[in-house]
Formats: sequence, C-alpha cells, structure tokens
Amino acid sequence: MKFAAVLKLAALSALVIVGQAQASLQTWRLEATANDLATNLDWIAPDFVAPGSKLVFDYDIDENALNALGIFPGAVKSVTFHGEKSTASGYVLSSSLVLTAINIGSWTPRVNDEVSFLSLSATNSTFTGNLHDTLLNLASNVSAGNAMLRLNFGDHTVFATPTSLTAVTAVPESSTGALGLLGVPALLAVAKRKKQNA
Repeated sequence: MKFAAVLKLAALSALVIVGQAQASLQTWRLEATANDLATNLDWIAPDFVAPGSKLVFDYDIDENALNALGIFPGAVKSVTFHGEKSTASGYVLSSSLVLTAINIGSWTPRVNDEVSFLSLSATNSTFTGNLHDTLLNLASNVSAGNAMLRLNFGDHTVFATPTSLTAVTAVPESSTGALGLLGVPALLAVAKRKKQNA
C-alpha cells in the first residue's frame, strides 16, 4: 500500500473517531419553575430561585457511560446554570424501583451561588439499561408533569417544577477536537502529493 493511501486511511479513521467521541457527549437542557421552599423560614432564598422564577440547567452528559446495575456513574460531566459552569461528579439512575434521576452532589465551589446538590427525579418511569433511553424516559416524565427538581443550598432546600428536558447538541471534547485537527494536514498532504504526481 502506498504511503499516501496509508496517510489517507489514517486521516479518515481519525475523523470517524472524532465524530463518534463528540456524539457521546450530549447537552441536555432542563427548564423549570421554582415553586417552594422546604426549609427554615428564617432563611432567605436567593432571588434567582424565588417562587415563580424560571430556571435553566444545561447538563453535559456522556451517553457512553457504563451501566452499573441501573446506575451510570460519572455520566454527568458538567452542569451550567445561573451563569456558571461547574465540573460535576454526577450520575444518572434508572432503577428497578421505578425511579429515574440525574443527581449531582460534588463540584468545585461555586462563585455565583451556594448550590451544593441538584436532583431531578421522576417516580412514574420505566426501567431501562440504556442511558439515552433513560434520558428520553425522564424527558417524557418531565413533559407529563411527573418529575421534581430539588436544589440544596447547604442545609436549605428549594423545589422546582420541571417543564421540559431536551437534548440540545453534541458537545465537542477538546482531546477529540485536537485529534481531528491532526487528520486535516494528512488529508492536505495526500491531496498535494496526488496533484504533483498527476
């Protein structure tokens, strides 16, 4: 096999790998309306979670996360809300107890607020071992009004009613983006060599 053909094959393989890796990291947007404080009445909730406030959360979820008995540990890579993106240590749950949830309880300290835990859950759901299907099932429950969102501010809790959960876009990963860029010069080299040989 000629060197140019090998280069071309390597470049095309790199682009395929890039496409697959990018497709696995998906942004899911949750919209909700804050509605209740289940906490000490002496605590004053931040304005952005006052009853009636619209809340928007963007979860970056690795849809290739492994299934460990209905739990997808580490599936949630980051979450963005209230103008701040936080690296997350979150999981998605699809339980035989008919509970589906996205839980995030560990991230770097947030600057804009004091949120320490997020939980989106639905109790009227169907068990599935596939992460994408689990998220679609959770989205269906959100649309049907069968879901609840909980935000913890330390010892204080705010509840919200989720109104929509939708897949927004695939998120490019920096490492795979760099890999894709490696394939471009190889393709250009192959094209130049062919032109010179013609």
